Amino acid sequence: MSELTLKIDKGNSSAFSEIMELLQSFPGLKECRKHYSVKLKEDDIFRFRNELERIVSLLPELAEKEWFNIPAYGTDEWANWMIELHLRKKKNTLRHSRKRASDF
Repeated sequence: MSELTLKIDKGNSSAFSEIMELLQSFPGLKECRKHYSVKLKEDDIFRFRNELERIVSLLPELAEKEWFNIPAYGTDEWANWMIELHLRKKKNTLRHSRKRASDF
């Protein structure tokens, strides 16, 4: 039996709100630290077909609004956003350098 996993990053846009309203009807919706996740079995995919189609149509709008949501310069929110950005970059750099080192 097939299974589909949806992971939606948390956000504040109207597209995110609409997606969350649609996801409320899905069985097994889980809230994680930075996203929401739901696993749908094959029969769930057919049962929630209309909701899935609407979610897929909203994804490009969600990506545009959430990916480029940079807080106002100089605010505390902006400072926290910059710290998180640099920590993510440092984490990715360390992950890649470990991979290279293990090849030797």
